Amino acid sequence: MMIQQAHDHRESFRQSLSNGEAKTITDDFRLGMYEFSVRRLCDLDIMHSPERILKQGKFVWVAEWKTGTSLSIFLHDPELQHRLFERSMSSFESDGDLMHWVGQKVDDVEITQSGVLAVAHRAGKPGAVSWFTNFKDRTKFLRTSQAFKFANGIF
Repeated sequence: MMIQQAHDHRESFRQSLSNGEAKTITDDFRLGMYEFSVRRLCDLDIMHSPERILKQGKFVWVAEWKTGTSLSIFLHDPELQHRLFERSMSSFESDGDLMHWVGQKVDDVEITQSGVLAVAHRAGKPGAVSWFTNFKDRTKFLRTSQAFKFANGIF
């Protein structure tokens, strides 16, 4: 029963961070159903050589795909996206600098592990630390704040 509950919590968490559409490309060039940032895809070793460029009046991150993959392959492979999401969450879970936020409070709300993971997914590690420590970031980065609100407390 405990294993099933843990699985159910994980599934709820995944759903809270998924838009359900593997072929997503957002205005700020986040990719796939989990809206991965290009920088995170570089961290996960599926892309390399990230750089910031000006595109349609906005700065966005772009990078080159590693051999054997491409934007089209990524967008048409939801299983690949799931595997990368799980690897990304495992990496964040093993990061003591991030996990020390569990049990602390932000805006009078106790931070849970799922809340930390949601913020780290949206903002990356440095962005997550800034989001937890700076009220201005929590008002400026609304999608990150929304992810925290939806995911915090799942586990």
